[in-house]
Amino acid sequence: RYGTVTGVQTCALPILDGSPSSIDALVWALNLGNDHAVTAVFSHDEWELDELSLDDELRASLDRRATEILNDAVLDACARAGRDESSVLREVRSGDPRSTIVENGDPDALLVLGAHGHSGLARWILGSLADFAVNHSPGTVVIVR
Repeated sequence: RYGTVTGVQTCALPILDGSPSSIDALVWALNLGNDHAVTAVFSHDEWELDELSLDDELRASLDRRATEILNDAVLDACARAGRDESSVLREVRSGDPRSTIVENGDPDALLVLGAHGHSGLARWILGSLADFAVNHSPGTVVIVR
């Protein structure tokens, strides 16, 4: 059910957005074994919000919600993988995930993404972080379906 990854990766970096496919990606990363550090990353894209004058409280509220989504996803994935939640580091990043995660990524980290399965018009409008990661990441990328 779960593939194996060989090479120099010592860290799995699953990208979470709270979707079922992103939680599946975290479960996959957790099942790599205890010899890999797992850091779950939630990147909320504020590119549309950067142009607006938002007060600090509203931005702090967005960060709190991102942390809640991340924590819920980690709890769900750890329960499914039979792992203790304390084994997963958590990180919330603001900005476009294409730059905050992919382009500025660690070449020794294993980037793990869930595929949403969008195609056609939806993919054209929404874009595909998975497709971007496969073509631009400095390290190894795993797409979990």
